[in-house]
Amino acid sequence: MPGIYKQLPIALHGLIGDRRSAALVGCDGSIPWLCLPRYDGAPLFGALLDPTKGGHWCLGPAGGDHGHQRYVDDSAALTTSWALPDAVLELTDIMLWPEGTRSGSNDERRIVLRQLRCTSGSTTARLQLVPRWDFAAHEPLETVANGACFRAGGHAIGFWSSRPVRVAADRIEAEWALKVGEEIWLALGLGLDPRHWQLDEARHAAQEANLYWQRWASGIHYTGPRQHFVRRSALIVHLLSYAPSGALVAAPTASLPERIGGERNYDYRFAWIRDASLSLAVLSMFGDTATAQAYMDWLAELQPGPSMPLQVLYRIDGSTELTQHTRDDLAGYRDSRPVLFGNHAADQNQIDSLGYFAECALIYLDQGGNWRPEYWSLLCRLAEHVLDHWRNPGNGIWELPGSAVYTSSVVMSWVVLDRTIRIGEKLGMSVPSPWRSCRDTIREDVLTYGWSDALGAFRQRYGADSLDASVLLIAVMELLPATDPRVLATAERIEQELCVDGWVYRFNDDPSGPGHLTDLVQYEGAFLPCTFWLATTWAKAGQPGKAEAILDRIENLAADLGLLPEEVDPRSGAFLGNMPLMFSHAEYLRAATETAKATLPGKLRMMPGALAQAVSKYFR
Repeated sequence: MPGIYKQLPIALHGLIGDRRSAALVGCDGSIPWLCLPRYDGAPLFGALLDPTKGGHWCLGPAGGDHGHQRYVDDSAALTTSWALPDAVLELTDIMLWPEGTRSGSNDERRIVLRQLRCTSGSTTARLQLVPRWDFAAHEPLETVANGACFRAGGHAIGFWSSRPVRVAADRIEAEWALKVGEEIWLALGLGLDPRHWQLDEARHAAQEANLYWQRWASGIHYTGPRQHFVRRSALIVHLLSYAPSGALVAAPTASLPERIGGERNYDYRFAWIRDASLSLAVLSMFGDTATAQAYMDWLAELQPGPSMPLQVLYRIDGSTELTQHTRDDLAGYRDSRPVLFGNHAADQNQIDSLGYFAECALIYLDQGGNWRPEYWSLLCRLAEHVLDHWRNPGNGIWELPGSAVYTSSVVMSWVVLDRTIRIGEKLGMSVPSPWRSCRDTIREDVLTYGWSDALGAFRQRYGADSLDASVLLIAVMELLPATDPRVLATAERIEQELCVDGWVYRFNDDPSGPGHLTDLVQYEGAFLPCTFWLATTWAKAGQPGKAEAILDRIENLAADLGLLPEEVDPRSGAFLGNMPLMFSHAEYLRAATETAKATLPGKLRMMPGALAQAVSKYFR
């Protein structure tokens, strides 16, 4: 049969993963995205970025209908169900062995397991699996007992099915008649030998994977509202960790566009210091200090960046080669080109990223995390760097091509010193007096040069009267209280000028400044982390009703799966950019907890530090 895959809207995908790699699963039963052997590896299935040259794995009803997706309880098992005229089909997808430490032969395995069952009536199901390693042909598939084997990218890959299939040189296909009570099991991945794979092994592995996720989720201690979305966001953050090193990826996808047909299509399958630190700070608040400790250990061993103690981002194994390159041979998601792999932001100067790590370290310590001398040594290097460079121009949080003194970067420099000083005091360390005086100097600098009388708000960058949502970090990071009149005036101005139907855009720059973006709406969607910053600011300002309205709007759009993209088109509700985005989920969790604190003063309970230490064994 010809290729049956058709690209879906970004929002119509769920995510499965094993904390080493991840796959997107469409609501039609397709898997159009899976990179191996890691998040940043080559795509085995890449039809998401080119439906002709990229591989796919379609499984479901013969008509290719759209189903309804949901996660199985507190797990990473994803169910797609179809209510057909004559039958009900249910597909469950999961990736196996998500544990932090694997044993024996499982260490190098990366296996997607799929179960298709008929729960009512009878119908015809269809399979089409077309592997394309890095968007190219590879060695022909070899038919073996119970499936097929092939080699791609130097890896041995196997496919197993509990029912007969047709194996051609470049694809695997089948059609089966299914009636109520019948099921089909299929598996594909690295290290899978279908000749020695049994149905009992598949069932047992699926049960063990589900048990891991449920056990991990049981350690999330949170008594506030929005339980479903809070727990799901925390689980997604944990899923996007890279267990072998402790790093976290910003997103499992690459080159999904910030505007359909646009050129801003970047690769996010790497570990940004900002995103990972923020995410692990939040997980520490919920009790998962073990994942945070693995990250802290990883950071302490990294080599410095070219101009900072830490590079802006790294590969998930800690290596630094992230050269950005264009794949001119690929069509892109819905003709959005160029298709980019690698990321040039690794070479930029973003001093603000260091502040997120300092914030993470303080929360980790407060939650009872095991402290090592190496963490303090790293923080001292960051503080000394800030001491000398906090006023230097940089690319800012938005990684713009021009250099300027961005207000949010100066704020996050203050955060580095403030959190490091507080950590030193808690540890009984000698805190150099220049750190304290510089912290005070930076704060006054923000209040003097970051404020614009013309705007009646804090400005994007020194010397320019342009508005930027990142200045909300002044309240989020508590350089000023959210009730300060200057913060409130800034939040109101952002609502007036950067919001479309309640969704917040990053900035509205003037044409003479860095980036030359005069009308951001034409270039990208509303940025979800900015929208959550506004919610957090309103919650901290004692206006939880405004924060709740923002959270309600986003939760309604995320629907049952609770996955959050980078951006949203306010006009259509379409998801834009890479998905799910770690930054969005972490800022959602911050906004949700701050709103709960404001709504239920004195009643919200999260994981206390001592208890976090006691249960940390379940998070490994």
